[in-house]
Amino acid sequence: LYRLKSDEAKRMVEQTHDHEGIRVIEWADRSPPLPASVPHISLHFSEEGNGRTLLCTFSDIAFPADEEIEGWRKDVDLPEHIARHCNAVGAYAEVLAVKLHERGFLARGRALRAAGKCHDLLRFIDFRGDAGPKGVEEKPSPVWEQWKQTFEGLHHEEAMAKFLRDKGYADLGEIVRTHGLWLPPEDDARTEQLLLYYADKRLKLDEVVTLEERFLDFRERYGEQHAKMQAEVWMPQCKRIERLLFPEGAP
Repeated sequence: LYRLKSDEAKRMVEQTHDHEGIRVIEWADRSPPLPASVPHISLHFSEEGNGRTLLCTFSDIAFPADEEIEGWRKDVDLPEHIARHCNAVGAYAEVLAVKLHERGFLARGRALRAAGKCHDLLRFIDFRGDAGPKGVEEKPSPVWEQWKQTFEGLHHEEAMAKFLRDKGYADLGEIVRTHGLWLPPEDDARTEQLLLYYADKRLKLDEVVTLEERFLDFRERYGEQHAKMQAEVWMPQCKRIERLLFPEGAP
């Protein structure tokens, strides 16, 4: 919009509102702000010495506030230790996003935090006997059976993605959908999918540990059969993500 007057710029932008693909608008400050209902990403460059600083503001993904997530936790009677794990995964995933920013890569940190806080909200769907951390006894809640019937045939990752879609948070659901053993991220995965997947595998309950320590913990709790699946899926995926996003070593 650099060579356009403000009324011309406004008209040009308005004429493209029904475009279904991606619009890239340069010198966007010459037109009125986009409506809040239009998903967008704002990039602002400023001169800094011999280089430039980029400020990126994501307004393209809707995600729930902490209060809404807390309400969901009450609705499903989420065990306290799983809530602690979710909080820790969300916080660590956001830390990883900041580490990426320092390397010049972008990731939606706040969306990651929200995704982490609710990624295991329906974890109990997969419970078969004692599925909690060693020494923590799972006491089935009376409401769990109802939720299991609602998402019958789905593992908790897919169930949570559907739950979020139904709540109007489809993009967040896509981040959450691939965090587990059954649906790991594909080669074309979003950065946020990789970060959430990796953060989840670095948390032993609410403590950040090495992948090796997490593997031993997993084998202790779930047995050799699941440990074998983890060794064949989790570990190679996590090592690949480490090399891809943190070549100098994982935080």
